[in-house]
Amino acid sequence: MLGLAGNQEMKLVAESDKPGSLINNYVTQLSCMLSIKAANLVSLQARLSRFHHYLKEILSHKRVAIHEAMEQQTISITKAGITTILNSRTSVLAATNPPSGRYDDLKTAQDNIDLQTTILSRFDLIFIVKDINMFSQDKMVENLYIFFLLLELKLLLKTLNMESAELDLDVDGIRWTALDEQEKVGPVNQWNVAFIP
Repeated sequence: MLGLAGNQEMKLVAESDKPGSLINNYVTQLSCMLSIKAANLVSLQARLSRFHHYLKEILSHKRVAIHEAMEQQTISITKAGITTILNSRTSVLAATNPPSGRYDDLKTAQDNIDLQTTILSRFDLIFIVKDINMFSQDKMVENLYIFFLLLELKLLLKTLNMESAELDLDVDGIRWTALDEQEKVGPVNQWNVAFIP
């Protein structure tokens, strides 16, 4: 069956942008060419076309072209009274997030994906990437993230010759203070970091 279909369309549903982006970037490195426009599906003969969050960005009049390209492997073009049908033998890899931001196990897959049935039925494979809550692993990642942020801040302070700055980290309270040199640099809170006394 896969040999007859020729091109496979795949859909990724991820709870955050990161997994979908990573998988999309990896797959497109393996392909010859990528596109995010429906009009380019014609020129991508036997290539991979990638759409990231694609139905959020594509207008409704372009969806019709994508429906036809995914179902019949053709695109109809009408210009100046002339109608022609062009081949578009390309596979589509799309990624999206659940509408609520997190995948809800109590809802159906279609409710979590929140796409029209007409376009959802055109995907041959649908992968769901869920973020499973594991407090210990999340805490470890959080601590590592904070460590690298503070390391970057220390390098910034060292670059600005702020030797008298005191950097204090309390991972549970997440607080840091830069003393004596704040007036020279200006507002240190440029990343909207909440200072906890």
